[in-house]
Amino acid sequence: MSQHEQFDLLTRVKKAQEEVNTTKMLFTATGEQVGIDMATLMPWHQLVTQCWNVAMRLGSQQENWQQKDDI
Repeated sequence: MSQHEQFDLLTRVKKAQEEVNTTKMLFTATGEQVGIDMATLMPWHQLVTQCWNVAMRLGSQQENWQQKDDI
């Protein structure tokens, strides 16, 4: 993952986290008497999935590097 891609992903994570925090505050402020539209949460879930994929690729790369060092 290039530095530009890393920066872009981090920026999107921070923005999404702010949006989730705002949604939580509004939910709490209304005494949890409102619903949260799944369309609102979907981008967050997609971003989390993308982060998991990046983490799995990184873990796989590190494992491959370790195996090469053991040879």
